[in-house]
Amino acid sequence: MTVEVASNGAEAVGMCLETVFDIVLLDIDMPVLDGIAALHQIRAAEAAAHATPTPVVMVSGRDDNAAQSEAFAAGAQAFLVKPATAAALRERVETLLRSASHPAALGG
Repeated sequence: MTVEVASNGAEAVGMCLETVFDIVLLDIDMPVLDGIAALHQIRAAEAAAHATPTPVVMVSGRDDNAAQSEAFAAGAQAFLVKPATAAALRERVETLLRSASHPAALGG
């Protein structure tokens, strides 16, 4: 696996507009632009480009139904509570990768 890291939600959106990723992990509580807002922007760009949605795992330190509901409503395919084990992260990633097709690049 190759991992690329964004320092905030706005940077994550920019990266997703320019690069084809097999999967994206977003933290709900990222600085500058939170994960929910970032995912809304990513999904809007995918829809405008008629691109296949990139599989997204939303990560949060909040273990409540509201956080999970918000993540799924925004378009996440999986939710992971921090602190997460490596095994839990691997399981979510492998499950999503098995079921996903490669999205098209969105940016120019």
